[in-house]
Amino acid sequence: MSIRARQLFDSYVANSLNHPDLKGIGIASHVFNLTAAAIEAHIPTAEIVAAVGPLARALSSRTFQVCPPDPSDPLT
Repeated sequence: MSIRARQLFDSYVANSLNHPDLKGIGIASHVFNLTAAAIEAHIPTAEIVAAVGPLARALSSRTFQVCPPDPSDPLT
């Protein structure tokens, strides 16, 4: 995942998943919102696809952790 896509994903997790008004929103809606945000930010959808798996897992387990990019990870 590119740096831009990772920043978008981290921002979405920090700002949307923990927002009290969005507590009952379904996984599909979060994925749709994240994809729409990527398109709006002119980030190719392929770059955000890697974020969908972690997002679905986080939503399923309801555990959210925003981590800084790993400098040793070639995708960040």
